[in-house]
Amino acid sequence: MHGIITEAEELFETLTLGMKPEVDLSEVKEAMTNNDAGFSFLEIEDNNLKDGAAAMLSHLNDMDLDDERNLIHGPTGLWHGVRVDSYMAAKQRFLTCMPTRNSRDRPHKSPLTHSSKLK
Repeated sequence: MHGIITEAEELFETLTLGMKPEVDLSEVKEAMTNNDAGFSFLEIEDNNLKDGAAAMLSHLNDMDLDDERNLIHGPTGLWHGVRVDSYMAAKQRFLTCMPTRNSRDRPHKSPLTHSSKLK
């Protein structure tokens, strides 16, 4: 069990692109009975996490282009294909560390594509 926790923590570091979000997990509210497709605890207003994606995109824009965690390829603003692939593989590994309630919780495909341009 300790190995899974360590791996999940390392993957979390990768998936947050080195950001250190200040989240008190004991205060996070979850709706364990909500099985609606696409529902996320990020949507629960009391968690104050709704702007998480915007914060990560802002963090990407602020990162040094030479930082190996940066998913943006140079001044073109295009996604760095190799880094995005590595990030998505880390996401899949992270999801396998997380328990699921039912088959609807299976990992989903990301809308990110290598040709997507960050604005």
